[in-house]
Amino acid sequence: MKITNKFTELYHEYKLIFHAFVVGLGLGALITVFIFIKAQPDIPVIKPSASVSNISGSPLRVDDIKSDKDNITLHTSYDGQGQSNITIPSQSVPSAFAWDNYRWSVCGGYMTNKTILAGVGYRYERLTVSGGGFARIGTQAEAGIWCMASWSFKSWW
Repeated sequence: MKITNKFTELYHEYKLIFHAFVVGLGLGALITVFIFIKAQPDIPVIKPSASVSNISGSPLRVDDIKSDKDNITLHTSYDGQGQSNITIPSQSVPSAFAWDNYRWSVCGGYMTNKTILAGVGYRYERLTVSGGGFARIGTQAEAGIWCMASWSFKSWW
């Protein structure tokens, strides 16, 4: 007894197009991962420090760098008299702006049991929640929804 439904009929009718689409998705994902890995900056071995170029007057030194959610603060001192704090709003740093403002993501995949899935995700601080739909094609075609969550850890280097 062979079970057929609309998904199975569409699959058999457009099998070649479907397989080409899946292979294209796979190659696209592979190329994206390769470019992502190659585009990663080298991880600094030594923690970066601020440098100061004095133009005139008493030389300025950066004693300490602190950051919180909103600002980066440089505690400074002079070789002569005086101290200053230089505050840089975090949103003026491109990576901080991206972290605070680019929260939505899309995802997709293909599993070996002929299941295709696609979905969207939203990141809140370090927690990302994603969800979407899936469809399995074949003699026992089915469809449904999925949901997952992930946590981003702080780097340890």
